[in-house]
Amino acid sequence: MRREGEIPNWEGEEIPVPFEIAQDVGNLRAKIASFITSHGRISDLKKELEQEYSVNADCFETLIELITEQIERGYEVPTAQELVVEIADDEREVIINTCFGHLVNESFGRVLITLLGARLGMDILMEIDPYRIKLKSGRRMKREAVKQTLNSIKPEYVQVLLERALKNSFLFKWELLNVAKRFGALRKDFDRRQISADKLVTLFSETPIYEETVHRFYR
Repeated sequence: MRREGEIPNWEGEEIPVPFEIAQDVGNLRAKIASFITSHGRISDLKKELEQEYSVNADCFETLIELITEQIERGYEVPTAQELVVEIADDEREVIINTCFGHLVNESFGRVLITLLGARLGMDILMEIDPYRIKLKSGRRMKREAVKQTLNSIKPEYVQVLLERALKNSFLFKWELLNVAKRFGALRKDFDRRQISADKLVTLFSETPIYEETVHRFYR
């Protein structure tokens, strides 16, 4: 549910695709792309894939066609190792192709919208699936700002950035409320309208309840 005038930064849930499965899909894309660029016969590629995955070769037809078209048009093919960024002409929509699965893309996306939003001074909507992160805004997300933001992310700071991003999200505050009820710190029938969500975060900060909420997201 959305309130008019707000730009939410998360959308509904799906059954998560694990990192390992998404990476397998990325590796499959890479294998097909490599075969096509080496000008191998498609029939040989299908036979090889059929043997490797134990499914009918026709299952790969659409994927092979899509990757072939991608290469013929001179576009990069997103794979397990290659992250591809697409930016709309009006710079109000950015798609980061990442074969990382739901949970990693959710975490990576939250870090991105926190840093990019702070850099540009705007709210950014995020949508994710196992293979891409989509950013949308009512204002321009300049190419150079997107590039600088991606290059500025350091592995040693990701956990701190992610915790900060989660702390400010509705999803985190809602989960914190539920964890507090399970711990017995709040009554089961506690009405969340009795206290602001921000005050709840402050109240339970640096407690096992807060740590458990954070842990549930990392898990």
